[in-house]
Amino acid sequence: MASVQLEGVQKIYDAGSRAHIAVHNIDLQIDDGELVVLVGPSGCGKTTTLRMIAGLESVTRGTLRIGGRVVNDVPPKDRDIAMVFQNYALYPHMTVRENMGFALTLRHVGRTEVDARVRDAATILGIEDLLDRRPRQLSGGQRQRVALGRAIVRHPQVFLFDEPLSNLDAKLRVQMRREIARLHRQLSATMVYVTHDQVEAMTLGNRIVVMNTGRVQQVGAPLELYERPDNAFVATFIGSPPMNLVPARLTRDGGLRVVADDGAFAVPAPQAWAGLLIGGAERRILFGIRPEHLRIDGPGASAGVAARLDLVEPMGAELYLSLRAGNHDLMARVPPQPLPPVGTEIVLGMDVAHAHCFDADTSVRLS
Repeated sequence: MASVQLEGVQKIYDAGSRAHIAVHNIDLQIDDGELVVLVGPSGCGKTTTLRMIAGLESVTRGTLRIGGRVVNDVPPKDRDIAMVFQNYALYPHMTVRENMGFALTLRHVGRTEVDARVRDAATILGIEDLLDRRPRQLSGGQRQRVALGRAIVRHPQVFLFDEPLSNLDAKLRVQMRREIARLHRQLSATMVYVTHDQVEAMTLGNRIVVMNTGRVQQVGAPLELYERPDNAFVATFIGSPPMNLVPARLTRDGGLRVVADDGAFAVPAPQAWAGLLIGGAERRILFGIRPEHLRIDGPGASAGVAARLDLVEPMGAELYLSLRAGNHDLMARVPPQPLPPVGTEIVLGMDVAHAHCFDADTSVRLS
C-alpha cells in the first residue's frame, strides 16, 4: 500500500472568458493504510478531488503524490489504484468470475494467478457461490460486492470509492458499511472514500475531510469534528440531527449571559467564554448547542427557554422534537417520555457546559 499527498492541489475549469475553481489549494496527507473520507454537500469538490487522485481529472496546479511518486502526468492505468463507482459498472455478458478477473486478463496475468486472486477475493467478500452468475442474476448488494472484488484482485496501492452505497436501500447501506470497514481492517489498505452522507463518514473514516465550495473546512477524527467543529458549517453538517445555531449576543449585563438576537431566551454562558469579551461589554456570536444537550424542564425551572412544540418524531429509543423559540427553530433529542400536545408551549433546559460559540461574521469557532 502507499500514502497519498496533495500539496496545493487546484482544479480550475476554463469556460471561455470565465474560469471556475472547483477545488481550492488542498493540502492533505493520507497515510499508508489509512481510510480517509471526503464528505460534503453536492458541488463541494469531493468527487473532483477523488478523480484527480485517480487520474480521471487533470491537476491544474499543485503536486499529487502516490507512494512518494509525483503522478500529476501519470495515466490512470499506471497509478496502481483501483476505483469503485456509484454504479457498479459490471459487464452484463460476463460472469462474476470474468468481471472480477477482467482487469488482470487485460494485463496478461496468467490464468492460474487470475483464478487464485478471484477465489481469494470472493472468499473475503463471501460470494464464492456467485462466481458463475451474471450481473442480472444478482441483488444490488451482491453487485456491489462484485465491484469491490474486482478492485481487490488487482492488489492496488490505493482504493478509491466514489459514493459506492448511494444506490442501495438503507438496511443494505448499513450492511455494506460494515463490509467495507471489515475489508479495510483485513487488508490494511489505503482507502479514500467519497460520500455526501455524514453518517457514512462518521462510521467509516479514520479521519474525515469536510469540504464545502471546493475548500477543506476541517480534517480530523470523527469525534473530534463532532465535539470541536472549527466553524459553523462543520457544526451543522456533522451530526444528525444537526447542531442548533442561534444568532445571539454574549454579554456581561446581569452576569455572563448569552441572549438570543430576538430576545427569545437568555441563558448563563460558560465562564470560560469571559475571555471573549476582552475590550468590550458584549459580542455578536452564533450560539451552538447539540440536540442531545436540550431537555424538557418543568414550568418553574430557572433559566428555562420557552418554546412551542411543533413536531414529535418517535425514533424508538429516543424522540426528536422540533421546536420554535421566538424566531428560531430548534431540535431536541430526548428519551421517550409523556409530552403535551403538539402546539403547546414547553420549557427547555440547556446544558450550556456543552455549548459552542462561533464568530457571527466569520462563523469561526471562538470557544
